[in-house]
Amino acid sequence: MTIKYKLGHAILRGEEKIFPRLVRVEALTDDEFERKVAQKAARGLADVAATFIAMREVLLEELRERQAVHVPGLGLITVVLNGELDENQRLVTQSARLRFSLRVESDLATGVNFGQRFEYAGE
Repeated sequence: MTIKYKLGHAILRGEEKIFPRLVRVEALTDDEFERKVAQKAARGLADVAATFIAMREVLLEELRERQAVHVPGLGLITVVLNGELDENQRLVTQSARLRFSLRVESDLATGVNFGQRFEYAGE
């Protein structure tokens, strides 16, 4: 598999830095993803769609309750709070927001990195 990249530019401490940046490609649609999973699992499309709906519901419930969920084969999903504190170390709610973090399992990261080649795609 070949991964295409372009050059990115940034100025850090007054010095221009050049770094590799992935070329964005069109994301896989929900339907395409469900169809591919159904083929790999030798299951019907309706079964796969129902499973993803159930997974989403469980994730919502558990993330609200525990703020971290391990999804086997994928990794750990956590809820992270970003915000500012006032002079009394209280959260300024106008600036607070939740974001999500995914720490992928090492097997998944290794699988993505295995056998990669990189190709310059131009500016």
